[in-house]
Amino acid sequence: MKYLFEVTILVVMTALLVIKTELFHLDLGASMNMMTLSFTFIVFLVFAFFVWGEQSLDEREQIEKYTVSRYSYLFGTSVLILGIAYQDLVHHMVDIWLVVALGTMVATKIVGRIYFKIRED
Repeated sequence: MKYLFEVTILVVMTALLVIKTELFHLDLGASMNMMTLSFTFIVFLVFAFFVWGEQSLDEREQIEKYTVSRYSYLFGTSVLILGIAYQDLVHHMVDIWLVVALGTMVATKIVGRIYFKIRED
């Protein structure tokens, strides 16, 4: 299979995140909880190295990479906004990590754009 590595990362990360959400009310205990957290961190590091090491062979692949990044960013920020809105509407205290994640993504995007515009001039 041509995309075995990517699909494996997706399936393993999704499974670990579903376990971490306690969607099925699994009582993992402290040691299993720490083990799944460790595996989640390791799989994320593998994913991060994969993303960091992406190489584009030509302009078409570069445009595809930018398009995928744009979609990922927009969907990620949309999910965070929906999470904040949901928690606010059901009168729960908004989870600080949702706010921090959204703020970090938006600030990084804006600072990055400013940096590269200044570098062009």
